Amino acid sequence: MGQGYDEVVISTSAVDAYIEKNSKRFIDELKELCSFPSISNHGRDAIQPARDWLATRLAKFTDRVETLEAGGMPALYAEVPGAGRRKLLLYQHYDVQPVDPIDLWQSPPFEPAERDGRIVARGVADDKADVMARIHAVETLKELGDVPVTLRFLIEGEEEIGSKSFEKIAHAHADKLRADGCL
Repeated sequence: MGQGYDEVVISTSAVDAYIEKNSKRFIDELKELCSFPSISNHGRDAIQPARDWLATRLAKFTDRVETLEAGGMPALYAEVPGAGRRKLLLYQHYDVQPVDPIDLWQSPPFEPAERDGRIVARGVADDKADVMARIHAVETLKELGDVPVTLRFLIEGEEEIGSKSFEKIAHAHADKLRADGCL
């Protein structure tokens, strides 16, 4: 294949079957993550449970999970070794905006509800569904074969308040975060 890539072949029918078999669990896990009131401007205690839950979830398919500190809210780092030499950094965040005004919510913001085939909860669209989609995609690849490149997750806990520690984390952990591309 191309420079730095090893071929990883997984059939789309196997992927479809795995997703179909696990779709209820995938949705339940998204709902569970959305049940954490990880409002970053409420402090560390507010976001720590979501970070811990994500660390436990990532540890199901990699033993390279750690917290990155730089004086602000903790970020979560995980690395999933891949078949090729290339590295891809996957950036997300697990913190959410405050829920005010609360009276505009049709249901409690941290009690995920399904309406018209959609999950409604604070943070589901920004950014918890994306976090879980990537985690579930990597799980699927690992279960069915391997990932083609090394994946490095950086999931921060203060994006909603301006990523105040992001630059410090990036400098302090540049070797871990170095990659050939970033999503």
